[in-house]
Amino acid sequence: MTSRASIGDCAILKGVATTNQGFQSLIPLEKINNEFLYYLILTLKNKLLKLASGSTFLEVSPNKIKNLLIPLPPLNEQIAIANILNALDHEITSLKNKKRQFENIKKALNHDLMSTKIRVLNK
Repeated sequence: MTSRASIGDCAILKGVATTNQGFQSLIPLEKINNEFLYYLILTLKNKLLKLASGSTFLEVSPNKIKNLLIPLPPLNEQIAIANILNALDHEITSLKNKKRQFENIKKALNHDLMSTKIRVLNK
């Protein structure tokens, strides 16, 4: 999770990584699902921003992060919540891809129509 500048951005790392002082590496305990934690951090972004301080750039200190009280449902519920949100993320990605495809079709059609490559007949 980023703790400086763009506070609250996060990712799930599947392997070993090196970070700098602008990150807080959160390693969940066995009773915390990593995908649930990911979505939880995203919902805490505004709260994290309110905890931030600094003159050159904002930063949330490790102590403030450690002292955050977070809701922690049972593991099976965490997994269910993460699965629902993950499915929605996949659907959003799919819809964004479809939108991009339609925008490309429109752009090509617009070019062809305006350059009179395709003629429109009035009846």
